[in-house]
Amino acid sequence: MSEPLFVTACSLTKEVGGVAQYEGGAAILDSVGRREAGVLLDRRNAVRELVKGGSDTDWQGVPLADHPHNRALAKGHDFGGTRRVEYLPAIDRYQGRFFVALDTESRRRCKAQKRTLVLSGLYGMLLRGSRFSSTAVH
Repeated sequence: MSEPLFVTACSLTKEVGGVAQYEGGAAILDSVGRREAGVLLDRRNAVRELVKGGSDTDWQGVPLADHPHNRALAKGHDFGGTRRVEYLPAIDRYQGRFFVALDTESRRRCKAQKRTLVLSGLYGMLLRGSRFSSTAVH
């Protein structure tokens, strides 16, 4: 019997901080071919540029570029770059209603579930253990 697939959306509210060392292996980019990873990185960076500089793109009337998490987006390993940023697993980074409602056991099960995916507007599909950045390390 195969494990069920669980998909959830990301959240606008995010935990800050993390660790500076990027741990590959849990990211979708690490599980696809080189060509596919290149395409994903190109698309991810196009969205990152839109979010960082797009004054005509907004969320509830506020330009996306003005959101604190978006202003600090840097091109770290998760975007194919070399900037030093802080990483947390997706399940720990997001702090929206769904994520804060998880009790300790539910959070543990999400982390252990190999087929948990998070749908992010910026990153696309994230594996539950994917580490991604929120801000550059100054």
